[in-house]
Amino acid sequence: QKTAFPIEDLPLYRALRDQIAEPAEIWTLNPHSADGTWIRVTAHPLESEDGSVKGAVAVFGDVSSQKRAEADLRQAQGRLQVMLTDSERRERESAELNQLSEYLQSSNTFDESYKFIQHGMQNLFPYGISAAVCLTSASRNLVEAVITWGDPATTTVFSPEECCALRRGHLHRSEEKHSILRCPHLTANPTDRFI
Repeated sequence: QKTAFPIEDLPLYRALRDQIAEPAEIWTLNPHSADGTWIRVTAHPLESEDGSVKGAVAVFGDVSSQKRAEADLRQAQGRLQVMLTDSERRERESAELNQLSEYLQSSNTFDESYKFIQHGMQNLFPYGISAAVCLTSASRNLVEAVITWGDPATTTVFSPEECCALRRGHLHRSEEKHSILRCPHLTANPTDRFI
């Protein structure tokens, strides 16, 4: 960081040259402070009895504390905005989940509920995310993708043994760059991460 004031823009210089008395805030290097020092300068021209400018006077004040307080306030406002945005997103997601729950409770068939799930998930994840909802067969030897959205993320039918999450009994993250961790049932998708 360096001062933005060339000499011709310094308040004292302008007071002498243009007879303009405008305060300015100038950042200066300070060997005793790593953050430097902010100084507010106010200059006024001095006139003689005949009205000509015979000099100028400048008043300097350290406003570093005020500048730090303003920076802290901007950071707090930024954090507050992030929290507000996150709160609004969570509120929308909660409304979507509540609506999906109502639809599922009113479903008469599995096929109807699948459509509601697909619609609800697309609203919850509208950012080009590909996904599928899969069901395990009654014999527990096959898994079928009953609904999908986005680019195909998995083969339509696969064995439970092909799914690391089913084999391990908890969430599994599959990555393209680590082929040993990638589930065999996943399709070749431009997205290199799957859950």
